[in-house]
Amino acid sequence: MTPSGDLTAERPLSSEPVWEEVVSFSQAEAGRSVSKKHLLAVAGRSAEFDAANQLLKQGSKLEDLILTTALLKWPQEGPPL
Repeated sequence: MTPSGDLTAERPLSSEPVWEEVVSFSQAEAGRSVSKKHLLAVAGRSAEFDAANQLLKQGSKLEDLILTTALLKWPQEGPPL
């Protein structure tokens, strides 16, 4: 969503240059056998994780949960520096 409220075309996170770095870092950490406690410390900060966790605590089943596409407020040309 741009500052004016317009929506840009939907695109995958993999189209963002920093995404490849995130994936590489995550794979390297997973290869070092990072503990579940440490993974949860990061993943648990996600709004999607929190929403899914709340639904599961209320009795929902994981296979029944469907998350929507994330909407990021970000100007096409990037943030002002």
